[in-house]
Amino acid sequence: MPAYKSRLTVRDAKGQEAAITYWVVEADIAAAATSSINIRNAMAPVMEGAIVGFSSPGQDAVTPLAYGVHASQYFTAKDKARLLFSDTAGGFHRYDVPTPKAASFLADGETVNVAEANMAALIAAMLASHACGRNAFPLTRFIGGIRARRRTDRRFNLITLNPQLTGAGI
Repeated sequence: MPAYKSRLTVRDAKGQEAAITYWVVEADIAAAATSSINIRNAMAPVMEGAIVGFSSPGQDAVTPLAYGVHASQYFTAKDKARLLFSDTAGGFHRYDVPTPKAASFLADGETVNVAEANMAALIAAMLASHACGRNAFPLTRFIGGIRARRRTDRRFNLITLNPQLTGAGI
């Protein structure tokens, strides 16, 4: 069966964007689109950012004016919940979920909380919806997750909001 690529773009409250790419292995495009949507729907409650772009087999959706929420403990597009899975061939696959909610982590703020309902639903969706790597081997096991911080590929410009979220940055 072929592997189909899906890409989800997320914007945080300051206007910074991050993306996550994942693959699903299915018999046809219709089934791949359904699996991709299931993973997207499970990923949305884990993130503070707004989904502004979604590309999957057979469909593209763009919401250009949406911004994420500004929660009490603010995670930007730089912050990711890095989830590690293994596939049927024993390979490892990392998925960096952008703008995770604070509830997605344990009290140490670094370890992914797999007991949290939304995170557990995302992990279950990744395993049940035939997520895979480019090699088309389906994921079989969740290994663990940590908080990762890394610079986004987007440059700081006037469209990015200032730290107080009241207007454009300079």
